[in-house]
Amino acid sequence: MGLDRYRLATIEEIEVALRAGGGIIGSALAHAAVPAPHATVVRRVLESKFGPPNVADPGEKSTWEWILWSSHGLLYVGDYKAWWSVGFRGGAGKPSEELQSEARKLLQAVVEECRKVKVHQKTIRRAKVGGVVVNPYSVYKFSARDMYDEAGKILRASRGKGIDSIGEALNGVRTAGSLCRAAYVFTVLSAEGFVNLLHTVFLRDRFRGGVYEKRIEQEQMPVKLLELDVRCHSFERAPFSVDDELFKAIQYLVNSRNLLAHAKVSSAMERHAVDLEGDVVFTEPEVGRKYGLVSDMNMITSWDVVRAGRLVRKMVVQILGSLDGRVRDCFTVVHGYIYVQYEWPSVDRTVFPLSIDDAGELEHVEEVLAESTVLDKDYYAVGEPQFGAGVPL
Repeated sequence: MGLDRYRLATIEEIEVALRAGGGIIGSALAHAAVPAPHATVVRRVLESKFGPPNVADPGEKSTWEWILWSSHGLLYVGDYKAWWSVGFRGGAGKPSEELQSEARKLLQAVVEECRKVKVHQKTIRRAKVGGVVVNPYSVYKFSARDMYDEAGKILRASRGKGIDSIGEALNGVRTAGSLCRAAYVFTVLSAEGFVNLLHTVFLRDRFRGGVYEKRIEQEQMPVKLLELDVRCHSFERAPFSVDDELFKAIQYLVNSRNLLAHAKVSSAMERHAVDLEGDVVFTEPEVGRKYGLVSDMNMITSWDVVRAGRLVRKMVVQILGSLDGRVRDCFTVVHGYIYVQYEWPSVDRTVFPLSIDDAGELEHVEEVLAESTVLDKDYYAVGEPQFGAGVPL
């Protein structure tokens, strides 16, 4: 029956229900049917079915709410910030099992109706005015941090093993080394993710769609960095030049990631066998450090992960400081969120709507923009014990 089993609650029913309170039964974003429909789609579906919302004041940080009648009590569907949820209204104490079951049915019915709303790609290209993007910068940054923390836990546990558990301890070292390498790669991917986020929200209209955008997507990251202010609007100046030490360090970081991602055998990973007057001599691998980062991908340690993270942070701050003042502050607030909402009010203009909570973060924007983008002593000094491949227990 879907939504047909429900109707709008009357004014009298709503007054009684609001006096008695209510609670959230389930959040759509935590529901099994993921990815969940966006709150704007939910509102469109409910408005087409029941008419305008029948709650005049949905409360702080909410913009709409419907209270619906069901055979077991009153239910509501409402938004809160960017979320939406289904709950119950009225009744003292814990809701009955029947009412909770009815709420779950309503949640499922709303999700199913939202799935029927289809927007074709042609419509998206023609009528797009913004969006909510999963931020690849934050996804990879947090993943790298999780792997780094897990590597540290494994190493600390390995150090507590006795001589009888040396095999287990060595396995811990190997696992920690693997996690460090993975965290290193994900850290570099977070940098690439940030540049791709910039292209998603700031790319000039004339470059969108067709051969231009495909060509930009396929270019190497250092080229994308150098061309940011050319291809993207809302920049006051170019963030980098080819002679900048920070740019060279980022280029080195990206190249080291390529060695891992493509499983290349670098000069630091091979001992050459050479015939010297009848004797076969194996050369020493060319292992070194540049910008505080090891050249042998097999020898990545926790210090390399930390410095790579700092390098990416300096890149981000340098780019944020290069943005036009009209978008700089708001984008600085939201640039690290998992979900970044943006709007295009006109051609080559992007705005980032802030919630009440976001607005409080504007006070810290100057602190972020004042962070050092120089490879100074604070960049090189890690200040914590080193662990990972090649580091003794």
